[in-house]
Amino acid sequence: MMTYEEFKDTVLNEIKGFLPPEFKDCDVRIERVTKNNGVTYDGLMIDTYQMGGQGNKMVPNIYLNKFYEDYSKGLQTLDHCLKDIAATRVKFEVPLNQRLDISDIQDFHKISGQIKVKLVNYEKNVEFLKDKPHKKYLDMAEVYYLEVGTFGEGMGSVTVKNTMVDAWMADGVTMVNSDILHKIAMDNIANNQYYKVESMQEVLRKMMGDAFPSDLEMGFAMPQTPNMYVISNENMLFGASAMLDENLLEQLSEKCQGDYFIIPSSVHEILAVPQMGQTYEEMEDMISSVNREVVSSEEYLSDRCYKFDAELSRVVFADEGIEKERTNDKVAEFPLSEELPFDIDQSQNFRQHHGGR
Repeated sequence: MMTYEEFKDTVLNEIKGFLPPEFKDCDVRIERVTKNNGVTYDGLMIDTYQMGGQGNKMVPNIYLNKFYEDYSKGLQTLDHCLKDIAATRVKFEVPLNQRLDISDIQDFHKISGQIKVKLVNYEKNVEFLKDKPHKKYLDMAEVYYLEVGTFGEGMGSVTVKNTMVDAWMADGVTMVNSDILHKIAMDNIANNQYYKVESMQEVLRKMMGDAFPSDLEMGFAMPQTPNMYVISNENMLFGASAMLDENLLEQLSEKCQGDYFIIPSSVHEILAVPQMGQTYEEMEDMISSVNREVVSSEEYLSDRCYKFDAELSRVVFADEGIEKERTNDKVAEFPLSEELPFDIDQSQNFRQHHGGR
């Protein structure tokens, strides 16, 4: 069995033989990519930009670590891994009429409708945040990204960096900072009815289908108490940003009949739990346990329990009752990169942790 370094070299040297003829002149390389919470991967980039001068600067990162894990466990042969890598690259080839060039990214007004927001853990991403406009939010940070296409259950995204902000301002936009990016992202969310709220029973019923037990099979009637709610977005990616949607939080307060706890399930979703005698210590013990045993390092958001205070009409730490001040970072100056690698985001979220979608 090959070592990981041998596996990477083999993929680099042989992947072209598994790609369709139209990829014969592509450039193939591996670059180290730092993701959320300091998790690093080796990203295989199969770059078709130089092929025919079509201006395709959208290059998906295909992370080899997960393919090697399957290979090393005997779940996939080397040939199967190479075929899957090639199929993934073909699947994520951006059509000519959807390709973004640097001129598209520099045109703020052209791409502003694609700006969205996600929440990450602040402490675990101090280095990651240094070259990105962001806002501190409780023990988390708001980070902004461009949605560059959806592919089946995956989504292509490009994180907004200070280099992009510099380019927008150099192109004549008066001011772009984290406050403006926050407002644009929230407006985009509001205009698209971005989030969805489902009761835990609804989620379990969808996951289990006909296997979901009836009241008679369970031997008792389901209690008529306020429900627990699962909140994310349609594609189940970066849905924890629902904590920033004031209208949604108010609607949940009505469903939960007042104050409610907010559990950071992962960067992709949150849970809203009506307050019925639980203590925040109990909630945080549960959150910490689930994070250690179930949530992947990359998708971890926080061990803290939050609360929506209906009287204050905002999210606070469950144990403090006050919201820490939001802070803005300064926009630094960096040269604009000539390439635009994008991430293929596919969540390993609550539904997958619990047996399905």
